[in-house]
Amino acid sequence: MARTPTQGLPQGPGNAAEGLCLEACRYKALQFRSEPGGPMEKCDLCLERWEEGKKHVCVESCPARALDADPVKDLQKRYGATSEAEGFIYSSKVKPSIMFKPK
Repeated sequence: MARTPTQGLPQGPGNAAEGLCLEACRYKALQFRSEPGGPMEKCDLCLERWEEGKKHVCVESCPARALDADPVKDLQKRYGATSEAEGFIYSSKVKPSIMFKPK
């Protein structure tokens, strides 16, 4: 898995035999491509939009405005650095770049 040089976003093929990576992904982020027999793939975080200075499609289309995307330091300034929430299992091995805004 490679990372983009400027943002450090993960990118690259998500190929795996017989969907084993789908079972292994604790975040269930992988999915099969739409074409029959296609390999697994994951969200590329709308890399093209990000490079154009636009927000990700999921952020712009969320009716509850519950999602946001920016460099982590900017998000931490805006929302704080809380990475714990009820029902969320934080993985110190994976270290997801996530923060929650307490109610």
